[in-house]
Amino acid sequence: MAILLFSAQAIPYLDGFIIGSYCVYLVLVMRQLMQGSSALKHLGEYAPHAYRWLLTLSLLMCLNVAVEIAVYFELNSGVPLQHSISLLIGSVAFVIINTVTVLGSLQRITMLSWMVEVSEKTIAKITTPALSEQDMRHLFERWQNSVKQERLFTREFGITLQQAARKLGVPTRHLSNAVNYVYGGSFSQYLNDLRIEEVKLLFTQRPHDAITDIMFDAGFATKSNFNKEFIRVLGMSPSQYRHSIELKKS
Repeated sequence: MAILLFSAQAIPYLDGFIIGSYCVYLVLVMRQLMQGSSALKHLGEYAPHAYRWLLTLSLLMCLNVAVEIAVYFELNSGVPLQHSISLLIGSVAFVIINTVTVLGSLQRITMLSWMVEVSEKTIAKITTPALSEQDMRHLFERWQNSVKQERLFTREFGITLQQAARKLGVPTRHLSNAVNYVYGGSFSQYLNDLRIEEVKLLFTQRPHDAITDIMFDAGFATKSNFNKEFIRVLGMSPSQYRHSIELKKS
């Protein structure tokens, strides 16, 4: 808590400022939520994900404000800081929320991965390509060869745009622009398309394996993202696709 860093005389004013700033931020987020996902239509297909993120953010802010107010009243009622239940609850919640966020980022859950995809597309739109068409095609070919030879798309937790750019020794925006220009899709979309092709192959080679086992072996970290990408590419769920393969064999 920020109140631990200041003198006792400044605590009442500091607490009021912190709580007030949280409330202002919460009001702004709530106003955005009241407009519905249509207010985020400029994000296109990511609008529903952004709306759910704002909803989650508002709930976290409510929790934050509640904890700050509870701690404030506890300390002003004479409860020693080391015996503050509200402070303990807030600290535990902080650790849990941050742990879940880190794990979610590593596993690329939809709740967080949409922001990465939006940033990738934004980079491609607002930056003027510093490479010629020939250079971009050459860079994409280098990336494509590296991905397929080393099977980077099957790596646990995947590979980020920044990691890929460092691997090739090029600026991040150059690789992003090259993939968008040559492939016609984002960096993440390219990797997921390769994973879908791998799933299709594994369905044929391992017809009796569980779908989740094949999903992980192909490089997908979560079932939700796997199903979403599979439907995007093939227009049907993984189980429906596998069933169609079995019908063709019979």
